[in-house]
Amino acid sequence: MPKSNRAERSWPPPGGQGFRTWYSVRLRGKPAQRGAALRQQGGYRNRTRRRRCAYTILGPTYFFDNALGGVDRIRDGVLDLPLPPHRPLQQLARRDLGAFAAEVLGNPSGYVGQRIELASDAPTPTQMAAALSKALDLPVRHEQVPLEGIGSPDMRAMWGFLNGPGYQVDIAALHHGHPDLAWTSFAEWADHTFGATS
Repeated sequence: MPKSNRAERSWPPPGGQGFRTWYSVRLRGKPAQRGAALRQQGGYRNRTRRRRCAYTILGPTYFFDNALGGVDRIRDGVLDLPLPPHRPLQQLARRDLGAFAAEVLGNPSGYVGQRIELASDAPTPTQMAAALSKALDLPVRHEQVPLEGIGSPDMRAMWGFLNGPGYQVDIAALHHGHPDLAWTSFAEWADHTFGATS
């Protein structure tokens, strides 16, 4: 998302160098679609270089939890998303981000200098609605929101990006390379989030 949330941890690993791990968001596409988040991201990359410290950047995709912004509509049976029904949307579970960050923090030397983009699953809006229907035990349908109906310029830019190039994580390679992580599917997230409270 354009709002670039950042997490930072540091400590002196063997050799005495400071080491920092960030997670950030990369937006590909037209400069107008990148916005202030990308400029902020470039700023802390530059600070890292100036400090000459070891670093790893984790780049999350769209979070599963973003669906909770429309929870009342979902409970009314509608999943509002500004995407075509069969367009995959690469997404990430927060616990998968935390697990990957813990792996990096536990073995920093194996990740130094890398930017790693993270995604747990890539369901379409139709598949998301089906998973929510099962978790809530009620019919949920996807309703495509027109881009021009989005009031916020930043949100409109984000959804323009997601309707265009979008995130391009090689999910199969990522998961194959980290088989010890219990990657979460959107359906599992929906069951965990809505199943107990439906």
